Amino acid sequence: SSSTASSSASLNWQDMGLTKDDVKSKLVGVWKNGLIIQIRHKINEHDNDSTSYKRYHLNVPLMFGEVDEVKLLVKAKKLIVKLYKKKEKDNLKAWPQLPSQVTKQVPSSKDASYLEEDLFYNDDLKETD
Repeated sequence: SSSTASSSASLNWQDMGLTKDDVKSKLVGVWKNGLIIQIRHKINEHDNDSTSYKRYHLNVPLMFGEVDEVKLLVKAKKLIVKLYKKKEKDNLKAWPQLPSQVTKQVPSSKDASYLEEDLFYNDDLKETD
């Protein structure tokens, strides 16, 4: 039951010593209106095995509108996530009213396959070559 104790303990970002190579993002969804941020933290600094990492996930299943690009800025004390919206003629002017119904289908929240996906997988393969 030690995993339960460690998952409830909070970690200080500043003490983790993360670099830009430890944080990845991915736009998800048919309309690129969801976001997954994955953070990996090396458990043992002296171990070069790729299994010696803990992974943390931030899942935003539905954002307001499509995103064209995500930029991550890893700072010593915080992570800054910059979202760049898709530019279209329709979103350059003020909306006269809110839409009365949602026209895009929201993905099921039961689908947690993002937890199994390793966004660092391709990077790890490059390091071993």
